[in-house]
Amino acid sequence: MDQRSASTDLPLLVAITGASGVIYGVEMLRALKALGQTTHLILSEAAGLNMALETNYSLDEVRALADVVYPNKDVGAAVASGINPAVAAFLSNGSTVVAAANGLRPLLEKRGHRDQAA
Repeated sequence: MDQRSASTDLPLLVAITGASGVIYGVEMLRALKALGQTTHLILSEAAGLNMALETNYSLDEVRALADVVYPNKDVGAAVASGINPAVAAFLSNGSTVVAAANGLRPLLEKRGHRDQAA
């Protein structure tokens, strides 16, 4: 099977927060890029801090892995509403998943997942 045949026309939303799951988000972006899957990325400020402490990746390197990057606090971004659907959302930390499922905290990483899941 051709690796590119695994991709879909809809983007996959990847949200990387400041917890220890930073590397999971980075590795997910790398794998999806290798498959030719379009990705949209949301990085929290804390993710940038943790990335510097826990990985050898720079913010620019990680941003370059995604096709579209949204500022975390841009609640008007395309992924913050159901108008621009994503095929799925990958959240790299457990507390982010809980917050997204319950509509907690108005940051984009939470909103993007909650609205896409509906």
